[in-house]
Amino acid sequence: MVLEAVMLCIDNSAYARDGDLVPSRLAVQEEVAGLIAGAKTSMHQENAVGVLTYGEERVSVHLSPTNDMGAVLSALHGLRCGGDSDFVRGIQIAQLALKHRMNKNQKQRIIAFVGSPIKTAEKQLVTLGKQLKKNNVALDLISFGEVDHNAQRLKLLNEAVDSNGT
Repeated sequence: MVLEAVMLCIDNSAYARDGDLVPSRLAVQEEVAGLIAGAKTSMHQENAVGVLTYGEERVSVHLSPTNDMGAVLSALHGLRCGGDSDFVRGIQIAQLALKHRMNKNQKQRIIAFVGSPIKTAEKQLVTLGKQLKKNNVALDLISFGEVDHNAQRLKLLNEAVDSNGT
């Protein structure tokens, strides 16, 4: 079992209101993020999970990495949606939050939900991926909603981060 610090990046842009997933994309993200947080914290008692949103007017860190599952669920509850998503800035701030984790023995992981179109240039995404790889930050992407629009960009990002399939 790996000791990890995880940042859950939630897309709470205006696209999160869409009802293509019942009841909404945001509610589904909250539920899945809660399941992931529960799995991570139950795998090892020192695993830590944090919550960040990258929609509305700005990127917001709702919870720094902690092993308190109640705090994680509380941070996930009642998120509001609106505005545009800033995917790249969200990932960069998640990386910064992980850099300042309490236990430096924890491996760093970002789990990002992508439910709105990514408008960032492909070159900038590749640069972001290389930066994450250089800093030993694993990236998991959960794409839904705008899958066709984002597929190529997310594939490039994933290939830039990927270290031999891990």
